[in-house]
Amino acid sequence: MEIRIPKIGVEDGDVLIQGWTKLAGSFVQKDEIIAILETDKVVNDLASPGDGVLEIVVAEGQRARMTEVIGFVRNPQQEKPLAAPDNEQTRRAAPSVRRLARSMGVELSDIAADSAHARVTRQDVLNLGPKKAKTVDPGTDSFIRATPLARELSRQWALDLSTIEGSGPDHAVLADDVRRAEAAAGTSSEHQSLGSDQRLGQRRSLPPIRQAIARNLVQSLAETAQMTLMGWFDVGALLTLYQALQEDHEYLGVSPSWSAIFVRVLAVSLTANPVLNGFLTDHEWVQWDAVNIGLAVATDRGLLVPVIRQADQKSLVAIHREAAFLAIQAREGRLSPDDMNGGTVTLSNFGSFGGEWGTPILHRGQSGLLGIGAMEKHPIVDQDDHIVVGYRMPYSLTVDHRAIDGAVAGSFVKTLKEMIARPTRLM
Repeated sequence: MEIRIPKIGVEDGDVLIQGWTKLAGSFVQKDEIIAILETDKVVNDLASPGDGVLEIVVAEGQRARMTEVIGFVRNPQQEKPLAAPDNEQTRRAAPSVRRLARSMGVELSDIAADSAHARVTRQDVLNLGPKKAKTVDPGTDSFIRATPLARELSRQWALDLSTIEGSGPDHAVLADDVRRAEAAAGTSSEHQSLGSDQRLGQRRSLPPIRQAIARNLVQSLAETAQMTLMGWFDVGALLTLYQALQEDHEYLGVSPSWSAIFVRVLAVSLTANPVLNGFLTDHEWVQWDAVNIGLAVATDRGLLVPVIRQADQKSLVAIHREAAFLAIQAREGRLSPDDMNGGTVTLSNFGSFGGEWGTPILHRGQSGLLGIGAMEKHPIVDQDDHIVVGYRMPYSLTVDHRAIDGAVAGSFVKTLKEMIARPTRLM
């Protein structure tokens, strides 16, 4: 039974085999997760198409194309045994069992198969493996359970596999285990002298998602004329709403977040003033019918932007729940391509990391991106000329200047401020 890469929505169809969760020769069950696939945007689990013994064709760390065969699930009863050498007592075994034996340095002729069994089983090899390990030359790692990529990395970095603790099935050494050992030992540091006081540090290849982010940002800057307006939002009234949500968070079932509140602010503002909710083609301005707000989420793998669709038609509480769910999915690498497609305007809350202003870069196909900074107290003069404590938040609004002039962008900022000053309009 073939194991093929499914169509998962990547633009160029190129997929990285991030890892196999089962070793070759392992018995797997239908719908059991057997591999993790990584594209430019998402990480997907790959389930077994049926019950049987796993045969790996494309190794961990290698790339393949969508619909390409990367392995098989074999029925052990249907496998044809490989012919044994003339000088070896015949031992019938499935190809996957023979590969396991080779990887552990075990000769099938050394296995005294039970007369009740016609074939050497995987368990027979595993039982003999630890005994044979004592007789294997210490200079080789052939008896160490490890993935092909782990072995290759250990050879490149001159690491002894026997000293690396494996985190895979049956304590097999995975590529990530070798990478961690290499980082701890510092063996990947290239201390090449560049000058009297310059030396190179560590070099690491960029993961696919980081490469995609870099590529898209450069293309966005090359294809548009980006302009950023900066200023302050008076968020005193909005803070009252935030505090009310905090007091009722158990009843509402959500904890308030500034990001979710500003998704709603953006959605309502775009309904009232849709000047940013579109994009420019070579000859015309195209207005979107839907208001779909992309919400930038920082993850260990890079910045991901899931989309809250039709945000103008959803309540503030519904947006809070969806934003929290998408953020969790993003950080766990569980977003689907559909979760990140179709945004019309994006929100980036760099204030959650202590930032104030910035020059956020537009997502391709969009003409507006609102960045918000951290809220702070500041003195203001009230209508009675008394100095009182106020609350403000810095903003950075980036637009495509080819289609949106400063006056138009300023008009949208005015709409935003009106919505922020009257939080009841957000309900």
